[in-house]
Parts: sequence; structure tokens; C-alpha cells
Amino acid sequence: MRRGLTRALITAATLATLLFGSALPAFAHNTLTGSDPKDGATLDAAPEQVVLTFDQAIGGDGTGVVVQGPGDARVEDGAPQVTDNKVVQPLKALTEAGEYRVGYRAVSADGHPVTGEVTFTLSEAAVEAGAGSGGEASAAPESSAPATPSSPRADPAGAGDSSWVWPAGIAAAVVIAGAIALFLLRRRDT
Repeated sequence: MRRGLTRALITAATLATLLFGSALPAFAHNTLTGSDPKDGATLDAAPEQVVLTFDQAIGGDGTGVVVQGPGDARVEDGAPQVTDNKVVQPLKALTEAGEYRVGYRAVSADGHPVTGEVTFTLSEAAVEAGAGSGGEASAAPESSAPATPSSPRADPAGAGDSSWVWPAGIAAAVVIAGAIALFLLRRRDT
């Protein structure tokens, strides 16, 4: 019986190693490596776009960016452009000083979504300089609710974080393999 139990444990461990080893590439998720404007920056000139840079290529489908200013005014101008590992979101003319939140959802080339938020602050001097340099810019319409990285607006495809799927699958496979091995051992011993 001891020999059978050892064999069953070795089989279960081998199965778990094979399953876990094949799942390792799925844990290499894409991450944001930088933004322009930088996260937390205070700007003396209004940017015309936001650039998000990731450590891996980004897929275009399902990638979205929401930029909200003071009073939750939406200020993105059109759809984001995706090129390799960069997402560029054009902006409307920024007319109010204060904090701007950039909520993003980028889909990695492997299909896994990456969500997050960066912020920047536009100074009063930047707004005054913008108003004096050319005509009155129209204010962006306000949205009915603030967008966060997990809201439908910042998460256009509606997919949540699926990083728990592989570890849960591996744990379930190990438990099932162990149960089958134990069942076979008990059956053989009777």
C-alpha cells in the first residue's frame, strides 16, 4: 500500500507540475511603464493628448481610455490610437484648472485586459495662457457619473480581471488528481 500511495503522490505532483508549467506564460501580464503626462505631474501647458506606454504590445480591440477633468467633464477627443506598446488618446482643449483622471483598459496581445488610472493636474497658469492665445474654447460636456478603471466607460469590453482563473484551475486539477489517485489506491487495496 505504501508503494501505491507513493506512486499516486508522484503522479499527482507530476500532473500539477505539468499544468502549472504550461500556465506560466499566462502570468506574464502586460503592465503600464509610463505615461505622458507623467502620473501625478502638475502641468503649466495643456496637453493635446495622453500617451500610455506598456511593456508589451497592445491589441486594438477592447482598448479604451476615459479622461475626466474637474466636475467629471469628459475631455477625450475620439478613439485612442494603438501602435505597438503605446496607446495615444487625443484630448479636447482643456479649459479648466484642476486634476484630470485618465482611466484606461488596454488589452494585451495575449488577450488579457490591463486596467488602471493615472492623474495629472493642470495649473491655473496653463488655463490662463490657453485662453489668451486663441479664442474661447468650449467646455466639454459633463458625464453623469465618474468613470473609474472598473466602470463600463473605462472598461469598454466589460471584462474583469481574470488573473485568478489559472491558479484556480491548477488547484482544482491537483485536488481532482489526488482524489482519483486515492480512489484508485483504495479500490485496489480492497
